[in-house]
Amino acid sequence: MRQDAIETLQRFSGLIIALCTICLGLYWILNSFGLLMIVGYPVTFIGIALGYSAIQRLRFHRNTEGQGIVHFVEGQITYFGPESGGIVAVGDITRVMLHKIGRENVWVIEQPAQPALVIPTNAQGADRLFDAFVLLPNWNVEFTLSRLEDNQSLEDVIWQSNQYLDQTRYIH
Repeated sequence: MRQDAIETLQRFSGLIIALCTICLGLYWILNSFGLLMIVGYPVTFIGIALGYSAIQRLRFHRNTEGQGIVHFVEGQITYFGPESGGIVAVGDITRVMLHKIGRENVWVIEQPAQPALVIPTNAQGADRLFDAFVLLPNWNVEFTLSRLEDNQSLEDVIWQSNQYLDQTRYIH
């Protein structure tokens, strides 16, 4: 298969799995009786939830023609770019902002006592940031997606920690 076809199938794999799950649940509901019919209802609802999540991921995804590579492994975001890069743990993030620089949008991820990590939204693997941002407390998915789709704003605070003055985060 061609590489672009494989990438497209991988990007839509969550939606394909959700549709298959919904179809299986509906098949069991309509063509079975007893226990299998009863199991079909939760399977259908699970498929609907998976589909909703897959649609959000598709809205978060951008083309991968930007500079750099993003990895998200074990709660740590790593960005390797041609001019900059860095590492940040999800638990250390204090603010996530979306900036427009020229015609390109970038994520600005701030952490205490370190320079901000600047990641283009179209860097290779930047869609993995969705998994990282979901781990942030009170992260608003719909607000983030609306800000990504809005090309008018130059700077948006997507998420900010409310623990700046929390005494448990400081040694002294």
